[in-house]
Amino acid sequence: MKIEIKNNKATHYIDVNQIIFCKADRMYCRIFILNSKSIVCSRPLKFLENILPTTTFCRIHKSYILNLNFLTQVVKKNNREYAIMHESTEIPIAKNEKTVQVQGWD
Repeated sequence: MKIEIKNNKATHYIDVNQIIFCKADRMYCRIFILNSKSIVCSRPLKFLENILPTTTFCRIHKSYILNLNFLTQVVKKNNREYAIMHESTEIPIAKNEKTVQVQGWD
């Protein structure tokens, strides 16, 4: 499945399986995809939350949506939980989120 992402420079067609995570950036958001590339989207994170498949993507923080397929572990540091993603990227998990639910994991 591909999604259409527009910004002021171009229209991008991104395979959702290539998205590692999305990060809010004021009224925009940045989509991080494989190969250390990122694309700025001229829409808020809520837009992506509504179009990405909920079976694969999870909103774990007001500023982050992650692709569960790239989640490697959840760690605690300084009384906070962090999702460790592909290439060791740390993403904070909001305190009001009890846990990252991954289908098939206990």
